[in-house]
Order: sequence, then structure tokens, then C-alpha cells
Amino acid sequence: LESKGSGMVPKRSPLFAVTVITLCLVGLVVSLFFLAYRYEKRQTTSSIISSAISLGTENGTHADFVNKALKETSIAPTAKVRIFIGPYRQIFGSDGRLEFDHPDYYIFLDHYFYHSLNQDGKESVIAHELGHAVYKLGIIEEEWQLIEYKLRRYRFFSAWRDQIDIKYQIKADTFAAEKTSPESTISLLNKLYPDKDNADYKMRLDNLEKLQKQ
Repeated sequence: LESKGSGMVPKRSPLFAVTVITLCLVGLVVSLFFLAYRYEKRQTTSSIISSAISLGTENGTHADFVNKALKETSIAPTAKVRIFIGPYRQIFGSDGRLEFDHPDYYIFLDHYFYHSLNQDGKESVIAHELGHAVYKLGIIEEEWQLIEYKLRRYRFFSAWRDQIDIKYQIKADTFAAEKTSPESTISLLNKLYPDKDNADYKMRLDNLEKLQKQ
């Protein structure tokens, strides 16, 4: 201890100072890493959106439904939602995909899948993608997914990512069921999953069936 006025304060060792400086430097490096990643992700997203737009056709027939579905949500009223129909399954590996490029949202729907749906089904898949806009990943979950991407060879990280994915698929399903109906969302789910033994399908179906009974 060393005296300071009438009291005694603990004397800090050089090791303490080195530890604090090291932690600050680590924090700075991690912050710079995440900032660089976010910038790279933004640039990549913009490029993906531009390429996808060039391959599809914009569809404005669902504008009224989109506006109604997004009322009283966290989506800014000034944000635009643009829907494109095109050969997106062969590009993205899925029948529907949502992309965000501030401040606007882009929904890309595979043309074969879109035209196989009736009007209720089309609105359900659009509402599901809108659900992903309303229910975004939390900050910790987003950063965790970045870590998982870097360490994806490790099974533990991959399993945790899958848990995050299904959590937000269920949230988007719930939003779709609220904006259309549980029945039409279940019908959509059945089209998306030919394999009815799929674990994700069962969890999502269970959630929709509970909503159906409410």
C-alpha cells in the first residue's frame, strides 16, 4: 500500500498495467475485425442484390399486401420492399430469400416455385420473408454466426448456428401465419419440405399447429 492523504491505496504492479494495455489492444483488434467484416458483408450484399435483380423481373402486384403486413412493425415506413421473381433456386439454393441493403428490403422468389402457388401461398411465402425482416438476429447471435463461419469445421459451432436458424424460421412462420393464416403457412411448409421426417420441418410444423389451435 502507498499513502495518499490520510488514506492508503493499493499499489498497482507493472503487471497490472501490462494486462490492462493488452486487454485494450485485444478489444481494439476485435472491434476492427468486426468493422472490417461488416464493411465486407455490406459490399458483398450489394453485389448479390445487383446480380439477382438483373436476373429476375420485379413484381409489384403484392404491394398492398406488403404494406398491410408491415403496419405496426419495427420496419421503417420509408423502407421499400421490392419483390423479384427469377431463377433464384439455382443461384441461392432456396425458393425464397430476403436481402437487406439499407434502407430497403429485397425478396427474391424462384419463378418455378412462385408460379406453383395459389394466391394464399404466394402471400404466405412473402409474409414469411417479411418475417425475417421484422425478426432480425440479435447482436450476440449475429456476431456468433460470424465466429461460427470462421470455425465452421467444428461441429459444436455448426450445431449452434442451426439452432439460431430454426429459431428465426419459426419466428418468420409465426409472422406469416398471423398475416395470412396457419393453414396457408402449413400448406407452404409442406411444399418446401418433401421429406416429412426432416427435424426442422417437424419443429416448424409443431409451432404452426399450435397457432392453428389458438
